[in-house]
Amino acid sequence: MNSRWNPFLGFILTLLLLTVVIFHGQANAARLNLTWVDNSTSEDGFKIKRLIGRTYSEIATVGANSTSYVDSGLLDETLYCYQVYAYNSAGNSANSDTACVTTPKSNVDTDGDGLTDADE
Repeated sequence: MNSRWNPFLGFILTLLLLTVVIFHGQANAARLNLTWVDNSTSEDGFKIKRLIGRTYSEIATVGANSTSYVDSGLLDETLYCYQVYAYNSAGNSANSDTACVTTPKSNVDTDGDGLTDADE
């Protein structure tokens, strides 16, 4: 293994829920803001994985020293789980702990009855 790589890299992955954005009475899908602590000094970047079915799939790559990623276009009332790991030319770090969150029900009136979906 390359001496540049720190195998004792640690991560703390947290999820902060962003509000559902409304345009002209229609809801855009929910977004989640993933944040982590960058304890590495030698990463080329970070890769973000989301649980899809029973398997984690890579959904994004961000550059070195990044500490956040916004996952958008998500469904309401759906459980999402994530892992993050650092990478460089020597290889990959271990995965972060898994962080999971359920997106809330939309606060949009989709049926035109004057009540938001969250209130129905």
